[in-house]
Amino acid sequence: KVKEYIYCKLDPWLRGECKSHCNLHEWKRTTWRPEGFSVFADEDDEAAGDVDNEGELQGDSIPTTKVQNSANVSTKKKTFYVSKGNNWEMISEMMQGMGWEMMPFESNGTGAHLTWVERRKDIDYVRLRSGQAANHIQNNDILTSKVGLLKTLREADRLLMKFKRTGKWSSETNAEYGEWLLPSDEVMPLTLNMALPSDRLVLLDEVEKDEGSVWVVKPPSNNQGHGVYFVSGKAAADKLSGRGMQAGEVKQLNEEKTDAPNPSENGETQEGAAPKQAAMPPAIKPCVVQRYVDPPQLLNGGYKWDNRCFLLVARTKPLIALFHPGYARVCLDKWSPPQAPGADGEIILDRTAHMTNLSVARGHPEYSQRKEETVLPMPEVAHRLQAAGTVDEMWLQQKWTVGCKKLLRAALGATLPHKLHSRSGCFDLFGADIIADQQGKPSLIEINSNPA
Repeated sequence: KVKEYIYCKLDPWLRGECKSHCNLHEWKRTTWRPEGFSVFADEDDEAAGDVDNEGELQGDSIPTTKVQNSANVSTKKKTFYVSKGNNWEMISEMMQGMGWEMMPFESNGTGAHLTWVERRKDIDYVRLRSGQAANHIQNNDILTSKVGLLKTLREADRLLMKFKRTGKWSSETNAEYGEWLLPSDEVMPLTLNMALPSDRLVLLDEVEKDEGSVWVVKPPSNNQGHGVYFVSGKAAADKLSGRGMQAGEVKQLNEEKTDAPNPSENGETQEGAAPKQAAMPPAIKPCVVQRYVDPPQLLNGGYKWDNRCFLLVARTKPLIALFHPGYARVCLDKWSPPQAPGADGEIILDRTAHMTNLSVARGHPEYSQRKEETVLPMPEVAHRLQAAGTVDEMWLQQKWTVGCKKLLRAALGATLPHKLHSRSGCFDLFGADIIADQQGKPSLIEINSNPA
């Protein structure tokens, strides 16, 4: 019965099929039809329907390992390489269950048909050939880094503003997918990059209007909740924006800008070196500041939760993405409003009540006894919210799932037409964290690479 509610399944893609399995949703594009095979298809099948896509890297196919089956018929066996970490055994078991041969760890994946690793730097994109696949798009950080996602959504803001002003899209692709785009403030809570002077001014202005607003400060590259803290008030805004710098620090900053060589027309300095970037005030640490969703929607009589859903980008040209509703992450301690900040603006709070990260939950003293409470299937979340009178029986399918897809379409639409690299064989599995406010409105918090 659950299968009735899964619009796009990963199983056909893993079997080597590339076609729609949804009775309600056909392929969107009419100018392109998939050749019927994914990167996991058998090579004999691919030979019957392989199509070269314009703009994708082409190369020599890698050799396959021939083995004899029980009927003494020659078949081709594909190989895969998986690096240790992030539950690699699950990938290994699945691929071997489909008849693929696992390469030893010390091989580093050289020549493998499929490479599945945690870090992009472990993939040799230069030597990737037709017939090989890798589990990361080369520049996926335009979605998976906090600064990259913010920049991508803001570029969509500019496209929407131009369309509103002129009534025309910048390209045919933007015209085709323009309906996907949303203003960034409808996708995410207000998010600011403290490396940008304009964003520092916005933070000061927002705190001036609402001094009691709470903000989440995040390092630009960490994950699993590391380095995250909460602030509120003018003292924190002054510190984050550098408004409290000493006069000597301002003088030093001005001297650095004055001494910087002028770039030439080609973007290089007169000495041939890359031009200096505008320096941040010394008191400012690189970070992203995001408005805290206060209050959030609560579950089980007072526990904060969010939805870790999944987005598989099977290819980028043309864009094919599959959505999975994922699961809910639930805090182990009851949520309570953040307390007043200290003199420096930082708020000391119970992280296991305000952060849904599973890595944070593992630090709870009762985690081993209550860990089953930290992860729930979304139908169970809907059942509990309905029992509490918070939502109706159609909330999950008609409101929440639709809303989550709308947010992720907006993020993907902002990468079009050519922001995500379109190297053949590269795909990516993203984990998106989406939270509901008190009224149940979903907001995208961030997108992660290598989701658990």
